[in-house]
Amino acid sequence: MKLEIIAIGGYEEVGRNMTAVNVDGEIIIFDMGVRLDRVLIHEDTDISKLHSLELIEKGIIPNDTVMKNIEGEVKAIVLSHGHLDHIGAVPKLAHRYNAPIIGTPYTIELVKREILSEKKFDVRNPLIVLEAGESIDLTPNLTLEFIRITHSIPDSVLPVLYTPYGAIVYGNDFKFDNFPVVGEKPDYKSIKRVGKNGVLCFISETTRINHEGKTPPEIIASGLLKNDLLAADNDNNGVIVTTFSSHIARIKSITEIAEKMNRTPVLLGRSMLRYCGIAQDLGIVKFPEDLRIYGDPSSIEMALKMIRKEGKDKYLIIATGHQGEEGAVLSRMATNKTPYVFEKYDCVVFSADPIPNPMNAAQRYMLESRLKLLGVRIFKGAHVSGHASKEDHRDMLRWLNPEHIIPSHGDFNLTAEYTKLAEEEGYRLGDNVHLLRNGQCLSFERILYRDSMINKDILKLIDKELEKYLYKDDTLYRASKHLTFAGGKRIRPYLTILTYKLKRDDIEKALPGAVAVELIHNYTLIHDDIMDNDDLRRGKPTVHKVFGEPMAILAGDLLYAKAFEAVSNIEDSEKAHKVLKILSKACVDVCEGQAKDMEFENYFPKMDEYLDMIKKKTGALLEASALIGGILADFSEEELKAVKEFAELIGMNFQIQDDILDLIGDKNKIGKPVGSDIREGKKTIIVIHALETLDNDKKEKLISLLGKKDITDEEIEEAINILKPSIEYAKKLMEENNKKAKELLKIFDAEKRKDLEDLADFIVSRIY
Repeated sequence: MKLEIIAIGGYEEVGRNMTAVNVDGEIIIFDMGVRLDRVLIHEDTDISKLHSLELIEKGIIPNDTVMKNIEGEVKAIVLSHGHLDHIGAVPKLAHRYNAPIIGTPYTIELVKREILSEKKFDVRNPLIVLEAGESIDLTPNLTLEFIRITHSIPDSVLPVLYTPYGAIVYGNDFKFDNFPVVGEKPDYKSIKRVGKNGVLCFISETTRINHEGKTPPEIIASGLLKNDLLAADNDNNGVIVTTFSSHIARIKSITEIAEKMNRTPVLLGRSMLRYCGIAQDLGIVKFPEDLRIYGDPSSIEMALKMIRKEGKDKYLIIATGHQGEEGAVLSRMATNKTPYVFEKYDCVVFSADPIPNPMNAAQRYMLESRLKLLGVRIFKGAHVSGHASKEDHRDMLRWLNPEHIIPSHGDFNLTAEYTKLAEEEGYRLGDNVHLLRNGQCLSFERILYRDSMINKDILKLIDKELEKYLYKDDTLYRASKHLTFAGGKRIRPYLTILTYKLKRDDIEKALPGAVAVELIHNYTLIHDDIMDNDDLRRGKPTVHKVFGEPMAILAGDLLYAKAFEAVSNIEDSEKAHKVLKILSKACVDVCEGQAKDMEFENYFPKMDEYLDMIKKKTGALLEASALIGGILADFSEEELKAVKEFAELIGMNFQIQDDILDLIGDKNKIGKPVGSDIREGKKTIIVIHALETLDNDKKEKLISLLGKKDITDEEIEEAINILKPSIEYAKKLMEENNKKAKELLKIFDAEKRKDLEDLADFIVSRIY
């Protein structure tokens, strides 16, 4: 198992964001941004003619040469939103990776423009649009979900990467705006859902962590602009507002205020034309009909001549240059490099704060000083940030409740400040909060028992055989593969192969029978998730949540049919017939066991009823797995009886360990919230034993908590404490079963049975 996060850029500075996540050799890159303050880069700067190596050397784009040392293949480049510090390096770096670029509609349109203007590199990566609220399978093991979030640019999302080992949330950038001027408020429901299901790691921006409280909504900035523009004495003067050209909501507010001032709004700057034009074309925003936009230098010159001729009081100019960058429209106007001439009492409204670094602060100070010397009235403060403040970050941590945190998008002062906040919430630096430098890699050493106790070469053969039956790439097959290749333990086909190996070594002949069981198993899981309306399975959204219920039912049915196709590929027809009978009986037993489990919802069963239920629901397919391996390897009746009873015992242990993990496991390892069985009121072996042994007071308390609507975490913990003696009983029962199971194998060669003994140990000691 391999899971590592590579900090490529944005971990020592504001901007230049780029992060890679490597999951078992499958790499997903998040963002490819520029650092806006290096070499006076600003929104109108054209870096299309510069080589990537030159830009890396100057610290303008991320140094992705670190990726040469990472084993694996990049499967996707995922973009969180359209700001240049997140997408500006795409034209310089994306061509190095044979992977699609995925983003929301607005972000992808911006990337298209960036790629078209690139003059050094031929970028031909496929561009994939993913809407907020949608998911996509990046590989059989990795799923990406976009959750709607608010920021200072439209179509911003919180990307969530679902892996077999837990979810990774990429939080660059966000704020919580409940009164957005453009778009919708954040999808709080989905954020909380992800947190409830378990987050392995949260990568979070820190840009505004040193600001107390919560960041105000954009509607506040709109009100401040109205105050500056409508309440000031400016009827006969020139009025200029400068803000981020990507801040479509802000520009919308300014153009609407211009209408109230009886002035024609005029946007000046290449980036104004790009960002606002795309937003208007996509229907994200509707500007006033008399809005004028001038992008290239010659048209800007023409527009300013027109304004000077017709009168400043008839227009409201919205221009780039709020950071004081040399060459931006406002800076050129202030240094008499345009036809526009500032006069005393002209008004300039800065609707943006300086980006937090010394260079930007110095440039902004220089610009303001020049304007003051010209007698210009300066208005500042009509701005709210697009980044989360301290209490926003606290809320996000509490909702997501991640196992690990990596602060990013800030210098060490900012990431250290974030660490303090995390420690207030119970995290510890060096334990589960990780401060990284650019180029460093954080490896998650979560070595599971599967890696040390199960033969991975056999698992690879099983996966390869499964792929033969699920080879198409349409919606039905993608739905069928969604769960089948989501990191399952493969215990059933593995048991078939190990049983076969007790007598024979040509395991390829056992593969059709082995995958038949696995296909049936996944079919039952898809239908089980639909019946229970579960959101998550194996750390990924369930099939019906991604593809819808009708398609999920068809996907399960396809797996069921493919199982019998696999049986038909068994070379010996007589053996194939026997395998068919075994599988048919197992399917009947699973259905009867599931039905009995559902009936238990209406009463508390006796222990013997419960054991009969799990023998069918859980044990039937394991029993079939062992018998199929034995049939294909020509076992004697005595040998078939031994492996059948062995499978029954480890099947019981498998269910018991599931019940134990639900109560005392790690939610990020088991792929669901701890205590789910208590929430759902399930009658497990632990609950049944408790009800048969507890005193009346504790029994009544436990019954009152089982399946209680809106049960609290504290009440779940109380129920678990009541169940502790029964948990210990379950553990002892597993030990006894495990001992009996191993004893049954002693009729086989000691060396050949070792893998099966390890499998029995794995089942009782697994942590997922």
